[in-house]
Amino acid sequence: MRSRETHNQRSLRNSVSCPNCSYLRKSEDIAAKWQCPECGIAYNKFQMRTMDLKTKNHDYIRTNENAAKIKSSYNKTLLSIGLLLVIIGLSNSQIIQFICAVLISISILVFARDMLITEYCIGQFNRLVRKEDSPFMYKFEVICAYGLAAWSLFLGIKCVF
Repeated sequence: MRSRETHNQRSLRNSVSCPNCSYLRKSEDIAAKWQCPECGIAYNKFQMRTMDLKTKNHDYIRTNENAAKIKSSYNKTLLSIGLLLVIIGLSNSQIIQFICAVLISISILVFARDMLITEYCIGQFNRLVRKEDSPFMYKFEVICAYGLAAWSLFLGIKCVF
């Protein structure tokens, strides 16, 4: 047996809830179907605005994650280079000096890769700089990082031969 819906049940099922004020639209409301009778907003414009805010919020979170990642990578690179330079200074073995030079090159290459992924670089006074804020500085730092890695590898090879 089929149950019969009352007029109120049908109107509740077909009613629209406002995303702004949560007003439940009634069948007797005279406002346009695209507009909330209570607060007057257009349903589709409100949804578009909230989508824009969500997108901006997501971009902000991603930007902060990238900034933290490049800062962490920078600190790890400096620490590893410092330790490897100490080992090179204390070591009399050319093989150990070569291995340390290769490891320095690798750590610099990893940092350069992180700059490319996050689109951040470390500017003057240890300040983070976004690629779009200073494209020249960003390109310069990436090129310098690759050059420094190559130079370190060259010096390591020169130690052995």
